[in-house]
Amino acid sequence: LNVANPAGFKAQTFMRLGQGEVAVSLGSLLGDTITVPRVSLSHIRINLEQVGKKNNIDPILARTKNLSSNKGKASPAPATKEGKNFVIEYFSLEDVQVDASLDFLGQVSKVNLVLPKIELRNLGAEEQGLPISELIQKVVQAILSVAQKSSGQLSPALAKLLAGELGGLENIKTCL
Repeated sequence: LNVANPAGFKAQTFMRLGQGEVAVSLGSLLGDTITVPRVSLSHIRINLEQVGKKNNIDPILARTKNLSSNKGKASPAPATKEGKNFVIEYFSLEDVQVDASLDFLGQVSKVNLVLPKIELRNLGAEEQGLPISELIQKVVQAILSVAQKSSGQLSPALAKLLAGELGGLENIKTCL
Protein backbone atom coordinates (compact mmCIF):
# COMPACT_ATOMS: atom_id res chain seq x y z
CA LEU A 1 0.00 0.00 0.00
CA ASN A 2 1.43 3.38 -1.01
CA VAL A 3 0.05 6.77 -0.01
CA ALA A 4 1.28 9.45 -2.43
CA ASN A 5 2.96 12.57 -1.15
CA PRO A 6 1.08 15.80 -1.93
CA ALA A 7 2.33 17.81 -4.91
CA GLY A 8 5.30 20.07 -4.22
CA PHE A 9 7.25 17.74 -1.94
CA LYS A 10 10.40 15.78 -2.79
CA ALA A 11 9.53 12.22 -1.80
CA GLN A 12 7.19 10.30 -4.11
CA THR A 13 5.32 8.65 -1.24
CA PHE A 14 4.14 9.90 2.14
CA MET A 15 3.75 6.38 3.50
CA ARG A 16 4.38 2.85 2.31
CA LEU A 17 3.10 -0.32 3.96
CA GLY A 18 5.23 -3.28 2.96
CA GLN A 19 3.30 -6.10 4.58
CA GLY A 20 0.02 -6.61 6.40
CA GLU A 21 -1.68 -9.68 7.82
CA VAL A 22 -5.14 -9.98 9.35
CA ALA A 23 -6.83 -12.99 10.90
CA VAL A 24 -10.59 -12.92 11.47
CA SER A 25 -12.76 -15.20 13.57
CA LEU A 26 -15.22 -16.36 10.91
CA GLY A 27 -17.91 -17.19 13.44
CA SER A 28 -18.04 -13.57 14.59
CA LEU A 29 -18.68 -12.10 11.12
CA LEU A 30 -22.44 -12.50 11.41
CA GLY A 31 -22.67 -10.88 14.84
CA ASP A 32 -22.57 -7.24 15.89
CA THR A 33 -18.98 -7.53 17.15
CA ILE A 34 -16.27 -8.98 14.93
CA THR A 35 -13.34 -10.63 16.70
CA VAL A 36 -9.97 -10.14 15.03
CA PRO A 37 -7.39 -12.44 16.65
CA ARG A 38 -4.40 -10.79 14.93
CA VAL A 39 -3.37 -7.74 12.90
CA SER A 40 0.30 -7.47 11.96
CA LEU A 41 1.70 -4.58 9.94
CA SER A 42 5.36 -4.27 9.01
CA HIS A 43 7.90 -2.65 6.69
CA ILE A 44 6.36 0.81 7.02
CA ARG A 45 8.14 3.87 5.68
CA ILE A 46 6.89 7.39 6.42
CA ASN A 47 8.30 10.56 4.86
CA LEU A 48 7.65 13.75 6.82
CA GLU A 49 8.60 16.95 5.02
CA GLN A 50 8.38 20.59 5.96
CA VAL A 51 9.50 23.41 3.68
CA GLY A 52 9.10 26.79 5.36
CA LYS A 53 5.61 26.81 6.86
CA LYS A 54 4.26 24.09 4.51
CA ASN A 55 4.37 20.41 5.40
CA ASN A 56 3.15 17.28 3.69
CA ILE A 57 0.89 16.28 6.58
CA ASP A 58 -1.64 19.13 6.44
CA PRO A 59 -2.95 18.31 2.93
CA ILE A 60 -3.30 14.63 3.85
CA LEU A 61 -5.15 15.47 7.08
CA ALA A 62 -7.40 17.91 5.22
CA ARG A 63 -8.24 15.30 2.59
CA THR A 64 -8.98 12.63 5.20
CA LYS A 65 -11.15 14.98 7.27
CA ASN A 66 -12.97 16.07 4.11
CA LEU A 67 -13.68 12.47 3.10
CA SER A 68 -14.86 11.67 6.61
CA SER A 69 -17.15 14.69 6.89
CA ASN A 70 -18.66 14.06 3.43
CA LYS A 71 -19.36 10.40 4.15
CA GLY A 72 -23.02 9.75 3.53
CA LYS A 73 -23.87 13.34 2.55
CA ALA A 74 -24.23 12.68 -1.18
CA SER A 75 -26.76 9.91 -0.60
CA PRO A 76 -28.28 9.61 2.86
CA ALA A 77 -27.79 6.21 4.44
CA PRO A 78 -30.91 4.16 5.05
CA ALA A 79 -32.18 4.11 8.62
CA THR A 80 -30.51 0.93 9.83
CA LYS A 81 -28.60 -0.05 12.91
CA GLU A 82 -25.08 1.26 13.36
CA GLY A 83 -22.07 -0.51 11.84
CA LYS A 84 -20.12 -3.39 13.28
CA ASN A 85 -17.87 -3.17 16.30
CA PHE A 86 -14.48 -4.85 16.52
CA VAL A 87 -12.22 -6.43 19.09
CA ILE A 88 -8.59 -6.86 18.07
CA GLU A 89 -6.97 -9.40 20.35
CA TYR A 90 -3.39 -8.78 19.16
CA PHE A 91 -2.05 -5.87 17.10
CA SER A 92 1.61 -5.55 16.15
CA LEU A 93 3.50 -2.93 14.22
CA GLU A 94 7.15 -3.45 13.42
CA ASP A 95 9.94 -2.25 11.17
CA VAL A 96 8.66 1.33 11.07
CA GLN A 97 11.01 4.01 9.79
CA VAL A 98 10.21 7.71 9.74
CA ASP A 99 12.32 9.99 7.55
CA ALA A 100 11.80 13.60 8.62
CA SER A 101 13.13 16.60 6.74
CA LEU A 102 12.78 20.27 7.69
CA ASP A 103 13.90 22.96 5.23
CA PHE A 104 13.58 26.34 6.91
CA LEU A 105 15.33 29.49 5.67
CA GLY A 106 17.71 27.43 3.56
CA GLN A 107 18.84 25.20 6.41
CA VAL A 108 17.90 21.55 6.05
CA SER A 109 17.58 19.29 9.06
CA LYS A 110 17.08 15.56 8.42
CA VAL A 111 16.69 12.58 10.69
CA ASN A 112 15.68 8.95 10.38
CA LEU A 113 13.74 7.36 13.25
CA VAL A 114 13.39 3.62 13.65
CA LEU A 115 10.52 2.85 15.97
CA PRO A 116 10.60 -0.15 18.29
CA LYS A 117 8.04 -2.90 17.83
CA ILE A 118 4.60 -1.89 19.06
CA GLU A 119 2.30 -4.56 20.48
CA LEU A 120 -1.23 -3.89 21.68
CA ARG A 121 -3.59 -6.46 23.15
CA ASN A 122 -7.35 -6.70 23.52
CA LEU A 123 -8.23 -3.45 21.74
CA GLY A 124 -11.93 -2.84 22.28
CA ALA A 125 -12.37 -5.87 24.54
CA GLU A 126 -13.15 -3.83 27.64
CA GLU A 127 -15.91 -2.01 25.73
CA GLN A 128 -17.12 -5.30 24.16
CA GLY A 129 -16.24 -3.92 20.75
CA LEU A 130 -15.50 -0.52 19.24
CA PRO A 131 -16.16 1.01 15.83
CA ILE A 132 -13.16 0.78 13.50
CA SER A 133 -12.62 4.57 13.67
CA GLU A 134 -12.10 4.40 17.44
CA LEU A 135 -9.76 1.42 17.14
CA ILE A 136 -7.68 3.31 14.58
CA GLN A 137 -7.51 6.29 16.94
CA LYS A 138 -6.19 4.05 19.72
CA VAL A 139 -3.53 2.60 17.40
CA VAL A 140 -2.49 6.04 16.11
CA GLN A 141 -2.20 7.33 19.68
CA ALA A 142 0.06 4.40 20.58
CA ILE A 143 2.23 5.02 17.51
CA LEU A 144 2.51 8.74 18.27
CA SER A 145 3.47 8.01 21.86
CA VAL A 146 6.26 5.65 20.77
CA ALA A 147 7.42 8.08 18.06
CA GLN A 148 7.59 10.97 20.51
CA LYS A 149 9.58 8.88 23.00
CA SER A 150 11.93 7.85 20.17
CA SER A 151 12.42 11.38 18.88
CA GLY A 152 15.07 12.52 21.36
CA GLN A 153 17.60 13.16 18.58
CA LEU A 154 15.25 15.41 16.60
CA SER A 155 15.72 19.12 16.31
CA PRO A 156 13.01 21.03 18.22
CA ALA A 157 11.31 21.99 14.94
CA LEU A 158 11.16 18.38 13.72
CA ALA A 159 9.96 17.16 17.10
CA LYS A 160 7.21 19.79 16.97
CA LEU A 161 6.25 18.64 13.47
CA LEU A 162 6.02 15.04 14.66
CA ALA A 163 4.19 15.78 17.91
CA GLY A 164 2.00 18.67 16.83
CA GLU A 165 1.08 17.99 13.25
CA LEU A 166 0.67 14.23 13.56
CA GLY A 167 -1.27 14.78 16.77
CA GLY A 168 -4.11 15.94 14.51
CA LEU A 169 -4.54 12.35 13.42
CA GLU A 170 -6.06 11.49 16.79
CA ASN A 171 -9.35 13.20 15.86
CA ILE A 172 -9.78 11.76 12.39
CA LYS A 173 -12.80 9.58 11.75
CA THR A 174 -12.06 7.07 9.03
CA CYS A 175 -14.04 6.43 5.90
CA LEU A 176 -14.14 2.66 6.44
